[in-house]
Amino acid sequence: MSCVYGSIEVARANVAHHPDARRIRARVLNSVSRWVEISDAELARMVPPPSVPRAFNTSFEGCPVHGADLFRFGNYSWIMDPFRRPWKLRCPVGGEEYPSNDFQKFLDSGLQDRSLLTGDYPDDGWGWRKEGAAKKHWFVAYYCHWLWYSYLIPAVLNLSRAYLLTGKQVYGRKCLIMLHRIAQYYPEMDHNKQSRYATEFDRSYQGKIVNYIWETNVIRQLAESVANLRPYITDSTARAVGMQGDELARFLEDRLLLEGLAGIEGGKIVGNYGMHQHAALVIVKALGRKAVTDRWLDRLLNNPKGGYWHQGLRYAMDNYIYREGMSFENAPGYCFGWSSNLLSIATHLESLGVDFPDKDKLRRMLEVPERILCLGRYTPAIGDSGSVTSGRVRLSPSDAAKAYRMFRSPSFARLTRSGFSTYEDLFLPAISRDEINQASKPARRKGSDCLGGYGLVILRAKGLECSMFFGNMDGHGHFDRLGIELFGLGQKVMPDLGYPQFAAESKSPPAWERNTISHNTVVVDERRQDTGCAGRLEIFHSSPLVQLAEASAPRTYEEAPLYRRTIALIGREHPFFLDIFRVGGGSVHDYSVHGFEGRFRTTGIKVSPRPGTLAGEDVPYGFLYDDPELERPDKARSYYSYRGSGYSYLYGVMSGKPNRPWAAEWRSQSAVLKLLFPLPSEEAFVAKGNPPLRPGNPPCLTYVVLRNRGQSLSSAFAAVGEVHAGSGRIRSARRVDVRCDVESAFPVGVVVREGATKHVILSSLDPNARLEAMGMVFRGRFLLLSEDDCGPTKLFMDGVALARGDLEIEMGDALDGKVLRVDGDRSSVYVETDAPRLNPKAIEGEIAFMSNEKRSSCFRIASAQAIPEGLLMELEANGRIGRLMGERAGDRQVRTETKLMLAAHGYYEGARLVDREMKRWVMIEKVEEGLITLAEDLGDFAFPEAYVWEFGPGDKVRVGGRIALERSGKRWSGFANVRAKVTIAGKTREVQPGRFMMTEPSGIAARVRSEGRGL
Repeated sequence: MSCVYGSIEVARANVAHHPDARRIRARVLNSVSRWVEISDAELARMVPPPSVPRAFNTSFEGCPVHGADLFRFGNYSWIMDPFRRPWKLRCPVGGEEYPSNDFQKFLDSGLQDRSLLTGDYPDDGWGWRKEGAAKKHWFVAYYCHWLWYSYLIPAVLNLSRAYLLTGKQVYGRKCLIMLHRIAQYYPEMDHNKQSRYATEFDRSYQGKIVNYIWETNVIRQLAESVANLRPYITDSTARAVGMQGDELARFLEDRLLLEGLAGIEGGKIVGNYGMHQHAALVIVKALGRKAVTDRWLDRLLNNPKGGYWHQGLRYAMDNYIYREGMSFENAPGYCFGWSSNLLSIATHLESLGVDFPDKDKLRRMLEVPERILCLGRYTPAIGDSGSVTSGRVRLSPSDAAKAYRMFRSPSFARLTRSGFSTYEDLFLPAISRDEINQASKPARRKGSDCLGGYGLVILRAKGLECSMFFGNMDGHGHFDRLGIELFGLGQKVMPDLGYPQFAAESKSPPAWERNTISHNTVVVDERRQDTGCAGRLEIFHSSPLVQLAEASAPRTYEEAPLYRRTIALIGREHPFFLDIFRVGGGSVHDYSVHGFEGRFRTTGIKVSPRPGTLAGEDVPYGFLYDDPELERPDKARSYYSYRGSGYSYLYGVMSGKPNRPWAAEWRSQSAVLKLLFPLPSEEAFVAKGNPPLRPGNPPCLTYVVLRNRGQSLSSAFAAVGEVHAGSGRIRSARRVDVRCDVESAFPVGVVVREGATKHVILSSLDPNARLEAMGMVFRGRFLLLSEDDCGPTKLFMDGVALARGDLEIEMGDALDGKVLRVDGDRSSVYVETDAPRLNPKAIEGEIAFMSNEKRSSCFRIASAQAIPEGLLMELEANGRIGRLMGERAGDRQVRTETKLMLAAHGYYEGARLVDREMKRWVMIEKVEEGLITLAEDLGDFAFPEAYVWEFGPGDKVRVGGRIALERSGKRWSGFANVRAKVTIAGKTREVQPGRFMMTEPSGIAARVRSEGRGL
């Protein structure tokens, strides 16, 4: 005998032999203990008919008495008890109950006797409206939604599981009573006509019992319950509902399983990608009809059209998921939900004898949660994910065990527990602790990382880490291009706000939590970022001295073609943080950063309180002053059409005029974040901003906003940050005057004093521009030169040349070439370059930048070897970002019904359309809905199947050169990834890529001290 997860005999054997399996069974039985005590008639009566509306929230205003204080306990924090207080909600703040009437009596009257609608807060199911209010409070509908979602559906599922695990008839009977009643109602369930959300916000919103996304979980659990109950359904047991056994089985199949498949096919039951596909597989396995199974397997795997929801896996794995395993949803919490659902789909497909179409990418999807952890404990709160204080999002032990069984990878073994974690695990052989220990390998300390496809950089130094997101804004993303988070001393010190207060039609998410100003980034012209277009990585280096990344996002603001951020973590034992943000274009630039909850103070600047909000002295909190149409009670537009500043959400404003370097400090009992601002700005503001009202979030955070104004404005903002436990090391940070021969290089110089050490930092946008500062001449993009009383002690540079007294360096790029051809199966690229000047091993692990006039991509080099043409590079992942079925629509146009999900943000511009045999590569000009426009003729391109590739033959390939030096006494140790010429006090050495040593001529250090050659 089997169920949708496998053989019940295996599950019962596991329960018999393993204590943790018995604990899982005990949890199942305990969860239904109250339900088996209820009479059959009362069980059926507890299932509400379709005429009772549903709502996942009563109101975005909160409680009628306590308002938004309700949400401090969570968004869904009303207290309900269907067993003792049916149809009543209790406020967790004050304990009062709503609605004021006895809704059960009103329901028993057929929803007709309105004399039963008594008290101050009566609700007939369609909500109670406060006098003069635009929206209602939906007490009954909220109760009904959560009765279904948190009580009835779980009860049916667990009753069916209890029957399957024990064979006891009482569980089967109670489950049958409830399933029969649900099947009676299910075809008439229509969330579009029976819900608060469709009534008040979106007339087209779909679903069945609940909204169309959450309904995927409902129908999946109902389908499993039907499958589990099949052995129980006989002529004898079916009499409990007045049917014959075959008649009842067909009744459940028709009104639940087939109705569910119809809902998925028709768009009434669809969720984030993978949710409804997972549900459909459970349904077809529960149904057990070969013809239906074959049709749905073909649809789930091979359908090239049908929009986002219905595209087959063979296409979606390319079109919806970046090469590192993150989906287009942006937010890690949602991306990792895809991973879990697709893993379950792969498991179900295997049980049906079908291979998952791209297991290598699935493996990366399952590995990426660990890859992006900061400090080993925090997942960056990108988009609708996480909170100010949230920790990590990672694979569940059950998913880790599934992944380990599928891939046998040490990375999954480390996350796997021996034995059993969930009910599903019971149907699989146990994994022993010995097996896990043998398969596991010690996790190495993570270094700085770049996810170039997704658009995320994580810099990692000892005890200090920083993330920067530069990818597309899509799915559950925010308008936060080049936003950062900083982590230190085991905590978030510059946290993102994470998931908004609501993921629905409410004012604060688009106006504040998803808006640009609430993030650690720059606002141009007092409005949120104009587009969701991805930026591009410009620099990435990881060395013991410096972790460095630079990204630009020139399409983020239409009037700001320069929008570029450089971040670095500098130092070994006590690293500090550097942030340089350049903006060009527009007339107002506001650099916004905020710290963690704690005491706040400033030094070096006088700030004075002013009334109102950052939006103005006469603008009240939360008022959309720059889009007053949205403040009208009868507004016709969604709040999500708001493109304004969100500045009215910053209150308690203090302002000042920074006339010299100054600092801001956030201090808690365990940590101090100090940010020093060495560059001038016209104004500085300090204000309070509220994170979403969620458990664990502080009531407010303190923001610092630096502002410049002017026509055709160019701004450079800089911050030097230190995180310490009470006694900092950074004494000061000030601007360095830099002379430059190229205006567009936009040089920035900063000198940081740390104890007896001075760090001089130069940054330029032009690698060939000549910079002169503090007795140095530098050509390059980034330089760190540290010195003590004896002269230079440390150096890191990405550049061409440096001359500073007795120290001279000449170098170039580690790789400068052109793509010749691509081997897609091996993720390999053949590069034409000056091979004799290369050491292939020196660029392994480095980032290769591949670009043309329209596009830039970056890939980590897994391995490299010299070939006659130049170089063969194997990349960490291949560059395929699309798969489609198309047809020629002209010499330079292709028509397709395959959804290319990222087209709205110009993501495919400059990529290549490639035929199935990878013989014809054609550059893409743009992609619109259903139409691909090309930059060159198709020629003999073979259709119908085609791919989209991130790069192609003719693209430039570059690996940035870097060199690092450290002095100990008279000895210098160094590393370079390129050939370089190093001169120290007249002693010159041609160094090869790799590690090297040099010794100063005798007496150099003493001469430097005596001559006062310090910077």
